[in-house]
Amino acid sequence: MTTSRTVKTFIAAGGLDPSAGAGLAADLAAAWSFGVIALPIATALTVQNSQQARASYPVNVAVVREQLETVYEDFQPSILKTGLVGSALLAVALAEFASSRGLRLVVDPVLRASSGLDLADQAALAAIKTTLVPNAFVLTPNAMEAASLTGLTVTSLAEAAAAARQLYQTGVSNVLITGGHLTTGDEVIDTLYNENGVSTFKSPRSCGNVRGTGCALASAVAARLALGDDVTVAIIAARAYVARVIEQAVPAGQGSRQGLPG
Repeated sequence: MTTSRTVKTFIAAGGLDPSAGAGLAADLAAAWSFGVIALPIATALTVQNSQQARASYPVNVAVVREQLETVYEDFQPSILKTGLVGSALLAVALAEFASSRGLRLVVDPVLRASSGLDLADQAALAAIKTTLVPNAFVLTPNAMEAASLTGLTVTSLAEAAAAARQLYQTGVSNVLITGGHLTTGDEVIDTLYNENGVSTFKSPRSCGNVRGTGCALASAVAARLALGDDVTVAIIAARAYVARVIEQAVPAGQGSRQGLPG
């Protein structure tokens, strides 16, 4: 005799990476590692491999809206996680959908590929800043993304805290600036700013180039929130998951390593 159970879900809206290292591929893997289903909606089709991202093409906003409405009608998730948005129109559509359904937003503001390709033009960046960011329940920029969103220099822990505070003041409930690009020696230190002020999360710095860790972190946070965790517990679990992904990453192609579900 089998016992049925309801599996938790969340919507993952982001870029489709045909080399399976980042974007929706990382979202699906992170969610599944926690027994959660990420409902993938492609907002952009990218041209990339393990060595470089070459192009990104936004998906028609009407198609994305139709997909959002259809999956919500069936699964009724409580969380929408966004990654690569693709266009200003899509940023607005995602924010409006989350607001109209009362969904908590987990926003990973993907602005540039690790190989240097800009993934958000000025119009898209402006729309992300005015629609998605202020309405985020959790915002997870890296240092470079935090700098783009605030106009501040973000290279140290003190600067990360200042940027997180500024983003919090726009309306974000929880700002988590990831510390992989900060000058903090042998440790990676992530900075959280919320109603309780500043707190930090530390772990040893790992060696090696692994793609999709930012996507994985945000989706792991979304998965844990879907399971009922509070923000701090969700972040701790997500950081542990990303550490496992980096540790277990394997060569798959001629460029950066491929993360495997932890």
